[in-house]
Amino acid sequence: MTPDELVTCNDLERMKESILKAMEAMLHPAEPYLSFEQAVVYIKTTERSLADRVRAREIPHIKDGKFTKFKREDLDAYMESRRVMPIEELRRAV
Repeated sequence: MTPDELVTCNDLERMKESILKAMEAMLHPAEPYLSFEQAVVYIKTTERSLADRVRAREIPHIKDGKFTKFKREDLDAYMESRRVMPIEELRRAV
């Protein structure tokens, strides 16, 4: 969005929802499982991207009826598996 673009009511609503979801995730960090929305905030992705990863079974998850839940350590492991090593680190590993 450029500075001369107007912010619409829909933009504000999406921002509000995103902020509320982030606050919810911060308020309940000790819960053993994250909801789908909390997982989106936790790994800083979009709902569509996470849904695609779940459908492709790239990220371990728990199906509980219509709800999808995630363990933090599974999300952490998924993110770590996508880590790109710098060249110096690759050279040291060889």
